[in-house]
Amino acid sequence: MAKDYEVAPSRRLPVDAIVSDVLPLTYSKLFSSYTITAIKTIEQQGAQGLELTIDALHETLGSIHKRERLFVRANHVLVISAEGQAELFELYAADIDAWMLGASFLNLSLE
Repeated sequence: MAKDYEVAPSRRLPVDAIVSDVLPLTYSKLFSSYTITAIKTIEQQGAQGLELTIDALHETLGSIHKRERLFVRANHVLVISAEGQAELFELYAADIDAWMLGASFLNLSLE
């Protein structure tokens, strides 16, 4: 999945603040519980961002594994993610890597 949120300049946050302040609000509504198991700095299309690995528990779907890339460029917050049942994530690891590394977005090139 890819999402591109346009935010007003006054509401723009650095990517680490999105991780610490915004994601907990979002994830607490989506999941019964979640744990960020890894965070690393990444670069894609010349943009610096963060990649998170998350293990979550969904009330209906059960155990969910999520890999998410977050970028802030100009007034855009871009989120590139893959998620699914934890046991299937390894089976599709090559496809997920291809998606994460091969996805290209116009707004990711903004200054």
